[in-house]
Amino acid sequence: MEPADVLHRLETKESRMHQLSALLETMKHESAGTAEAMERTLHENDTLQRMNQQLTHDLQAAIDATEQHKTDHAKQIQEVMTVFTDERRDLEKKFELYMEVGPSCHFTRNQSLLLKINVTASDNLSALMRDQEATKGQHKAAMEALAATLQDVDTEKQELGKLLADAFHDLERCRAALLEANNNVTQLKMSLTQNDQSWTNTLTSLESQILESHAQQQLVKDALRVAEAALQVERSQKEELNAAMRTELQRYTDELDDVQAKHATSLAVVVAERNECQDRLSQVKERAKATDKQLQALTLQFEDEMEGAKLTLAAKTADADKQRVVADRNLAEMNSQCIALAQDLAACQAARTDSEGKFAHLQQGCVKLSALVGMDSSSSMDSQAFAVEHAQLQQSLQSCTDELDSVKQDCAALVVEMQSLTAAHDKDLMDMQSSSQRKVDDALAQQQALAVSTMQLQRSVDGQRARIDQLEDEKRELLQMDMDATKHRVAVLQSEHNDLQDAHDQLTAAMATDRTDWSAKLAESDALYQRDRHQWEEQSRSLLATVATLEGQVTSLNELVVQAREDGDACRRHAEDLAESLERTRVELIDAQDSSQEKAHAAAEEGCRKDMDMLRNDHMEAMALNEELQAKISTIQSAANATINDLVAELTHAEDLLKADQARRAQDDELLRSQYVEDDLKRKEVEWKEATTMLKRELAVRRDNYDSLETKYQKQKEMLEAKKVEVDKLTKDNEQRQLKLAELERKLAPLANIKETTATRLSEMKLVCDAKLKESHDLEEKLRDDLVRLQKEKRDLESSHLRAKDELDHSASGRYTLVHQQLTSENKLLKSTLDRTKLELHNATDNVATLAQRLDAQQNASNTTIADLSGRLQGLDQQWGCMSRLSTPSLVELSHRMESALSQRSSSHDEASGKLKAKTYSKSTTAKDTLKLIKKKIKQDDNKLKATASLPKLV
Repeated sequence: MEPADVLHRLETKESRMHQLSALLETMKHESAGTAEAMERTLHENDTLQRMNQQLTHDLQAAIDATEQHKTDHAKQIQEVMTVFTDERRDLEKKFELYMEVGPSCHFTRNQSLLLKINVTASDNLSALMRDQEATKGQHKAAMEALAATLQDVDTEKQELGKLLADAFHDLERCRAALLEANNNVTQLKMSLTQNDQSWTNTLTSLESQILESHAQQQLVKDALRVAEAALQVERSQKEELNAAMRTELQRYTDELDDVQAKHATSLAVVVAERNECQDRLSQVKERAKATDKQLQALTLQFEDEMEGAKLTLAAKTADADKQRVVADRNLAEMNSQCIALAQDLAACQAARTDSEGKFAHLQQGCVKLSALVGMDSSSSMDSQAFAVEHAQLQQSLQSCTDELDSVKQDCAALVVEMQSLTAAHDKDLMDMQSSSQRKVDDALAQQQALAVSTMQLQRSVDGQRARIDQLEDEKRELLQMDMDATKHRVAVLQSEHNDLQDAHDQLTAAMATDRTDWSAKLAESDALYQRDRHQWEEQSRSLLATVATLEGQVTSLNELVVQAREDGDACRRHAEDLAESLERTRVELIDAQDSSQEKAHAAAEEGCRKDMDMLRNDHMEAMALNEELQAKISTIQSAANATINDLVAELTHAEDLLKADQARRAQDDELLRSQYVEDDLKRKEVEWKEATTMLKRELAVRRDNYDSLETKYQKQKEMLEAKKVEVDKLTKDNEQRQLKLAELERKLAPLANIKETTATRLSEMKLVCDAKLKESHDLEEKLRDDLVRLQKEKRDLESSHLRAKDELDHSASGRYTLVHQQLTSENKLLKSTLDRTKLELHNATDNVATLAQRLDAQQNASNTTIADLSGRLQGLDQQWGCMSRLSTPSLVELSHRMESALSQRSSSHDEASGKLKAKTYSKSTTAKDTLKLIKKKIKQDDNKLKATASLPKLV
């Protein structure tokens, strides 16, 4: 073989290797597309499975609802039937009772009622049966519709299964195509055309980037216009703040005027109260004089009454003592009589015992004599006479004992009467003493109450004086506090003006920096937006298809819901019909009850008549008893009137005695009163003179105080007028500050919007980074495939090296040169492929580095903007804290909310950026590690190639 043929073969082999590598890349792209299609089909399968589960769940819920509706309907029918049966039973019972009472009058009416009841019951039952059949038909229709929907779902499942099977067949075909591509060399032309298309795509991407840069420039111009509009808004806010400050200052001046008016009215009220107190004091003094006079009259009258009571009490005590002496005397006599009777009784009893003893002794002697001698009839007659006398003596003795007992009872009754009389006398004495003591206590209490009232009046006068002094002191303190408050407000407003001026300068500087930052960020974000727009459009198409399917399912479900509502309306109508039938039956029942109640009323009237007769008889008996009681009461009343007349006579006698004593004492009392009145008048004249001198002194002091207060009031008025001028000056400054505050508040809204846009853009950047990470993964997979291919080539080279050794052992040096040339050509091809892979890896690392740099730049820019915003917000918070007395609480709440929102967003942004950094760092490290491994393998291959190159030298 000639070396030219060998070179030609090597070149053709290299071209074939390039074509195979290109074809493998295209097949990888196609496999990636098929994998994405499989993922989409799997995702759609999952969504359809979820929809199937949802439909099955809805179907089960509808079945449960229908079963519940069936059970409820059956319960309602059962309840209605029970109600109708109970009503029918009640009506039958009432009808039977009614028939028993009057069968001849109401037989026809009861038959009509029964017929109506039966007709209504039959109608209701037929209506219920119809409704039940209708509900069954509706339930069957709903079940058929649900079965149809389930069949549709099953067909969709089958179609999805077919689609999955087709997808798997497509995958198998793709694998077969890959195997055929390795054997077919004719497809190399297709790879060349694909390379051309890739170049055209790169050119179109460059053109789109140029267009994006122009769009970014336009966006920067728009942002500048927006910033100018924001500046105009801030100016308008400043003007509004000035207006608000003017209104606040006007309100402050109005409050000062109100305070001055209140002070003037309070002074007038105090003067009026002082005059009223003086009038009251004079009235109280007059009342005190009148009460003193009344008290003197009452004391004199009370003393007269006390003396009269003492005289009556002494007379009654003397009478009681006399009665007590008489009663004691009678008691002593009765006791002596009782003692004498007791002695006589004891003597009689002793004589009786002696006589009985003698009689017994004589009887024994007679018995003995009769036994010895024998007695005749005369002795027996004497014994009978003796027995009669003995009986007479016993009767006399018994009468004496009875008289003694009656005397003892009389004595006991007399003792009881004496005790009751003494107790009544003691009770009268105690009542007289208690009444007199009560009157004395009342007089003392009245006197103490008068003294307390005079003390209270004196205290009220002193309290009014203290209150006047307190009001004057409070007026001075309020004026001083108002002056201090105005000074403090002026100082605070001056400091706030300075703070606002500094904040405005800072905001202007920050706006300039923000414009530059946002212009750069807008350019980058717009470029990313144009790249991701195509992906979003594809996703939106797939989502629209899924939404269309979901809408079809929603319409079917809505139809089911409408059908269920119609079933509910039919049930409601049926319930209304049942309610109307129940009302009719109730009306008929009420009519029957009215007829039965009329009969019951007639029976009740007869019972009431009988009760009335019984009550009349009882009333007549009570009248007779009442007449008897009135007769008894008249007798008791006549006896009581007699005793009352005796007591009245005694009282008239005692009153005559008291009047005589009172007339005597009145003369003495008049003399004493005249002396007491003269002394009292002299004493009160001296006190009145002292009071007038004190009042004159107080009036002089008050006039002096009033003059001094008027002078102070004029001075303070002049001071306030001067301060009003200063306040007018400050109002202008405050208005400017309020306008600045309004501008700052309005700036917060666009800043918040900017923050939100940054967050959205960060999310977009995150998506772009994920896309780049996917690209890096794809590059890693390509590199791994290249490494596998290189390893295969390495194995082929090793096998060829072994074959070359064998050939060197068996052949000559000419053959070795050919083999060496083949090996050198293959080594060149391998070096070229390694250089190409190095370039691709280098480009991938550069892309990852640029992405990391972009992320760091965006994160730094966002952190700087967040820091600037937080600093500005803190400055605004400090300024609002100084102006908390002038600003509303709503602004404070808004500032706190803005701070919390910005802090949350900054934290979320930091977390997202940290995650992105971690991901990019991990991916970059993995890419670097793979590059290092590839370089090591390339070095090993170079060393092996060098070793193979050194073989001919050794040979």
